[in-house]
Amino acid sequence: MGTTIGNAGDTITPTQVLSYLTARRSNNIIHNILNGTIAVSVLPTQPRAGTLELFFASEAESAVAETFHTRSGVFALVTDDITTGNLNYVLSQSGEIKRELDSETRTRWFVSVDFQEVI
Repeated sequence: MGTTIGNAGDTITPTQVLSYLTARRSNNIIHNILNGTIAVSVLPTQPRAGTLELFFASEAESAVAETFHTRSGVFALVTDDITTGNLNYVLSQSGEIKRELDSETRTRWFVSVDFQEVI
């Protein structure tokens, strides 16, 4: 099956997911007490956020993927290439969509997307 990304009934299919970097930000709050001790408000971590780097075999496919990610709404990543890879996401706040020509082959393209998982 590979990988598909869906949004509003349309899908794109990258040739390969090259990089799948995720991180979870802590929501804990540290309170400095006047007597020098600390208190902690322990809260759940945020959902995953990070960067997807997608590989496309052609310029046209990469251009479609770039434009696809400019849409509003939630994107659904479904992959059997990465066991824990499925997620629903939006473009992260102040995130970027980047498209780059492979400098070695001059024919293959990379699209990277900064994402925030939504649950």
